[in-house]
Amino acid sequence: GFERTTSKGYIEIKTADGFRRKHIYIMEEHIGRRLLPGEAVHHKDENKLNNEIENLELMSHADHTIYHNRKRK
Repeated sequence: GFERTTSKGYIEIKTADGFRRKHIYIMEEHIGRRLLPGEAVHHKDENKLNNEIENLELMSHADHTIYHNRKRK
């Protein structure tokens, strides 16, 4: 399908539901369901273009925020 890059550097893919971030779509395919409210997909190497499943980690939004806030300090 069609892909594009957002202004924040994420790849989006065109699906039957419209454009979706590729890393989220890949994780949802991997786990066999849509993300739940409060879940986030983290790029382990922090490269938004590396959407290999081995580089993606499912975590809570809270844990994802804590992770990135600790890196900023």
